[in-house]
Amino acid sequence: MPTADTTIFCRPASLRTANVGSDPALRLQGRRTFAICNYDVSAIHMWTIHRAVWHAHLESGDIRELGFSTVPAAWVEGHGTFDTPHSDGAAYNRPQSSRNSWSSDATPLDLLVRGNGGSIYCTSPVELAEPGTTDMWISVAIDPSVVQAMVSGGSHGIAIFDETGRTHSRPAVIASRESRFSHYLEIFGSINDIKPPAEVYNLKCEADPRLRRSASVGVVLTWKAAGDDDYKGRAFRYDIRYSTDPSTSFETATPLPQNLLPVPGPPKATDGVVIPGLDPQTTYRFFIASVDEAGQSSRPAVLDYTTPALLELPAPAMPPKYRPGQIFLPGLGIYYSIRDPLSATDPFSKTVLSGNNNPFLWERDARTVHLSALRNESVAFLITFSGAVTAAPPLEIRPTPIKGPSVIPASALNCWRVVYHRASPGAGRRRIGDALVPLKMPFRLAAPPFEIAGQRIQDIYCQLTVPPDLPPGLYHGTLQISSRRRKVTSINLLLKIGSATIPAVPTFTFELVGPPDLASLYRRDPLDNTQAVPVEKAYVSLASANRAVFTQMPYSREGNCRPPLAPEIEGSGAALRVTDWHSWDERFSNRIQNAASPRAPASREVPFLVVPTFENWPASLHQHYHCADWEVPDPYSHYPIYAGASSEIPNCIDPEYWKSFRAALRAFEIHFLQNHWTNTAIHVWLNNIPAGSYNGKPPPWYLGAPVYRNDFIALERYAAAVAAMRRPEQRKKLFLFRVNVPDIAALGRYGTDAFDLLCVSDRDPTRWHNLRRRALTYNETIWRADKRLSPSGNDALIPGAALAAFLNGADGWTILHTAGRAADWRAAVPESILYCGAPLKKAAPLPSLRLKAILRAEQDIELLALLQQREHWTREQLRDFVQSLLGGGSVADASPADLALLRSALHQLLR
Repeated sequence: MPTADTTIFCRPASLRTANVGSDPALRLQGRRTFAICNYDVSAIHMWTIHRAVWHAHLESGDIRELGFSTVPAAWVEGHGTFDTPHSDGAAYNRPQSSRNSWSSDATPLDLLVRGNGGSIYCTSPVELAEPGTTDMWISVAIDPSVVQAMVSGGSHGIAIFDETGRTHSRPAVIASRESRFSHYLEIFGSINDIKPPAEVYNLKCEADPRLRRSASVGVVLTWKAAGDDDYKGRAFRYDIRYSTDPSTSFETATPLPQNLLPVPGPPKATDGVVIPGLDPQTTYRFFIASVDEAGQSSRPAVLDYTTPALLELPAPAMPPKYRPGQIFLPGLGIYYSIRDPLSATDPFSKTVLSGNNNPFLWERDARTVHLSALRNESVAFLITFSGAVTAAPPLEIRPTPIKGPSVIPASALNCWRVVYHRASPGAGRRRIGDALVPLKMPFRLAAPPFEIAGQRIQDIYCQLTVPPDLPPGLYHGTLQISSRRRKVTSINLLLKIGSATIPAVPTFTFELVGPPDLASLYRRDPLDNTQAVPVEKAYVSLASANRAVFTQMPYSREGNCRPPLAPEIEGSGAALRVTDWHSWDERFSNRIQNAASPRAPASREVPFLVVPTFENWPASLHQHYHCADWEVPDPYSHYPIYAGASSEIPNCIDPEYWKSFRAALRAFEIHFLQNHWTNTAIHVWLNNIPAGSYNGKPPPWYLGAPVYRNDFIALERYAAAVAAMRRPEQRKKLFLFRVNVPDIAALGRYGTDAFDLLCVSDRDPTRWHNLRRRALTYNETIWRADKRLSPSGNDALIPGAALAAFLNGADGWTILHTAGRAADWRAAVPESILYCGAPLKKAAPLPSLRLKAILRAEQDIELLALLQQREHWTREQLRDFVQSLLGGGSVADASPADLALLRSALHQLLR
């Protein structure tokens, strides 16, 4: 019988320390809530568990499959109810609100259960105790190892999850307060393990330099495993403890959190553990004991070790600050100043809305813009004109060649007009600068179609691209501002060029995703290559010029995929073949050929292409899916989704379907290899979800937004088909299987041998830390994922978010909606990172300030990557360096001045 139980609110917005320990029911609402229960296992001490069954009385709902996991820390039940939760017991972040978190690194509970953090996890179908009756007792078989962990002292109860949470609302079982209907465990076992494990041997400690941080250090312990019975068999778990007091005993030393403990290997195998977060230059005593399944412990092995000093971080000099301000232009009635392009203005204000925000850029008294760059880097600034801009005469801005050890031609500097759009609804008259239109000389500061009534400010975006072969040194040039061919003023440009070079091929991927019917934005037929290809090439070119990759999803969420978005095919199963590649090549090969052509600029290299293989192409899911009888309506979307046994999912689609799927993949592989497109990876991305407008059979799983077990098992089945195409002789993977990850904790261990690219929309840094460990273990790539990138008027948030993602372990950022429509010029719309050029009678997109912020972010990441490579740092050590420059603040909240300071420091260190 249970000794304690409670419902845990999973990632609650405002109930971080809530518990419902006195509630009469345990709510199991999918990913919203789960239960933790503890049991008195003293009566089965020393038992080896052969079989375990969990019994509970169903209060409401209809549970079909439950998951059971070990719990990593001792916890307190508390005294709350579901209606009036309290903070005196177990909660999502802490086993007890007044105590420490579930682990030393503040990892929340859902990242330490369900197979995360080394936890033991199993799932089983739910059965009525007496089928055909109205009695609501249920029985669920549990993997004996979950109960064995409690017997051995390695788990403090069981966490219980509803594994098909989308199919039912508010399922609950009766809690221990109702003793007649309380849940309980039925255990079958015996005492047959009376010999304790042997002591581990050859215990060693090493201070790996990668574990040195700015505030803590770490060590790596290694040893030879013993066994379960003396030196035979395998131990069940390890008990590792440490202390800085040499007189401390094993029993009183601090246990290492269970999520860091390794799984014991066979006797004589080398096991090890990384212990981070230790004090520097301190002598620690480490203890390691083996524990068998009956809870018997070996004698602890003991080792004393003195930790190394903290990581020494470079301290670059603070760049000089300048007195900014406006300069009046006599006879024109306007002022001008120079601003950081990441700061914002309000066109109705008499002054700059957010100030200069970068004291290292503009020296008013000397009329000098101070710039710093590496070779192949682009630098930018804004010229802000204010005052009576609507009445100002036409102006011209002409750069001179920038001279130093060599000459940068005047054509290297380009200018755009910033266009202002209505802000979000409810913002009144407020406008946001976002779209950029190439500046043609001469120009009026306010002119149709960009003039707005009451405009007092106009920004001009200026960008200078440094040639990759330019000699380093100090360069000087000017910007001449004239009116009616008469010079009004000159702005000095002082540019410091470092000796390092930004790589031509970005190491961090910014993916901008567009729709398959992109040409329709320009009233062209998206299925006619002669009309669609020039439009799509323009989008690819604009993204590439800003160090990003433009990708089109080759199918719609309605399940359609027609030529030329897919090649012509005939046949089915293993006999399926592509009959004509011509139209598909005409559409897409122009993007890939740049990667294969030795004469193409390296920056034009296409690293990947999303191909049209998905759940309804090349074979119809409607014809090959055989589990419709196990579908139920989703209570939220009302579309049918699978609610059968998870174990049956691989059998729901017949073998003929998978033969067709693999045949299509093989056709792409052969075609790519025949054309020597080996620099371009094939991304297989199942991005569809059930939808009312779906053409044919919608997928009964949420493949585009997987959260539940069934979703991931279905994705694993597709990933297995992709993995079967890989050849050992290929130096790098030609096929990459992509998965969107809304919730890192839900990912668990799914797809560890099959998922290649994880696009993660979860933002929690601690969760990213755990995900990074998984990615390094299984050679996966992780990208940050966003549906949209909202225009906020504070574009510093974009590089701040990108830098934070990179420092937390990301290697890319995908944004799913980036191609705006013609109507987006009237209001600031998240989708318009690439503005539709149709309103300006252009068959090509125009950039935005957000796109330029992406360019700035990618180059800043390249600077950090160069420094990391030179210093041989880990991402964590690199993050320590960045935070030291920001005074410990979060890089995600960095201001333009913070980012300018970081850039200046990186330029100093890389010169």
